[in-house]
Amino acid sequence: MELKGGWRKLCKETLAQLLQDARVWAFKEPVDAEALQLHDYTKIVTKPMDLNTVSRRLNNGNYKDLARLSGQPFYKDVMLTFDNALRFNNKGDEIWEHAYGLKRSFQELWANALARTGRADRGNGESAGQGGGDRQSSESEGQTSLLEKHVQLCKNPLSMLPFDMLDQVPA
Repeated sequence: MELKGGWRKLCKETLAQLLQDARVWAFKEPVDAEALQLHDYTKIVTKPMDLNTVSRRLNNGNYKDLARLSGQPFYKDVMLTFDNALRFNNKGDEIWEHAYGLKRSFQELWANALARTGRADRGNGESAGQGGGDRQSSESEGQTSLLEKHVQLCKNPLSMLPFDMLDQVPA
């Protein structure tokens, strides 16, 4: 099934929904470690990311192969935004709590977005209405399997946390 408007549109819509959350204020712009006097920030966060950068990358077409990769480059950058905040801030801090909640909200939004594609919930890895063993069919099967795996990961948010962060998860 081809997405109406494509994966870029799906990613933009998902990001727009996320940006409506009041907690997102701290994640819209890059962290200005110097102005905030966060002297160890660049030692702890080696790959900074923020939601305006994600949006700009979407608008400029910087995410290549969104369709083939089922939107994962976009997904990974949004997750990186929140993972960085979880890694740098202490559990219980306002920013940590916002990052934790927004990460879970985004995972739910993304799982719902993937489900709307009509391919994410197929268990057999086959695309409806496709016959034969041509290249397009096998690419669709690979993409469906990737979607199914992605949806399963979104349904279990703890599986998305880096191993070194599992001890920071609230009980």
